[in-house]
Amino acid sequence: MKYFSIHGFNGFNVKGIKNESSISFWGKPGQKFEFPNSLPKRLNSLGFLYYKSIDLDSLNLEYLESFDSSYGGKSIIVDANNAFVPYLKSIDIIRGNCSFFTPSFINRAKALKVLMIENCTPIFSLKGICYLNHVSITGTDILDKDLTPLKTCKYVNVTDKKGFNMRNKDLPKNTQ
Repeated sequence: MKYFSIHGFNGFNVKGIKNESSISFWGKPGQKFEFPNSLPKRLNSLGFLYYKSIDLDSLNLEYLESFDSSYGGKSIIVDANNAFVPYLKSIDIIRGNCSFFTPSFINRAKALKVLMIENCTPIFSLKGICYLNHVSITGTDILDKDLTPLKTCKYVNVTDKKGFNMRNKDLPKNTQ
C-alpha cells in the first residue's frame, strides 16, 4: 500500500508501512501528535490534520518529498539540518506555525518547488527562495516585508499587506 490515511491516531505503533509511502494522520483538534517509532525512514508525503504539536525531528527521516499540515500545527518542529530537508519538494501549511521556515531552512531546501502557506504565524524572511514553480502565501505576514526573492518564481500569489515592498499584481503569474 502506497497511500493511506489514519484517523484518530493515538500514538501506538503502526506496523507494515513501507518506504516511499504517503501517509496522512487525522487527529482531534488540539491533540499532540506522538510519533510512532515504527514509521519508515523514507516517505514520499506526510500530512497532518488537527494536531497542535508536530515534531518532525523525532522521526529521524532520511527522505521526505512533501509535508502538509492543516488546522493545527501550533508547534511544528523541523530543524533545518534534518536529512530530509534537501529533498522536500512541497510544503503546504494551513493555520500552522511557520517559525521553522528560516533562511537556513530555505537554503537547505534546494528541491523545494511548491510552497503554500495560508493563515499561519509570521515568516521572518523569504531570503534565499528562488525558482519555485508555485508560491502562495495568503493571510500570513512576512516580517522583513521583502517579497523580492519571489520575483524568480514562476507563479506567485500573496495577500497584499501594509509595508510589503511589492504588490501581488507585480509578482510573476506564469502558470505554464
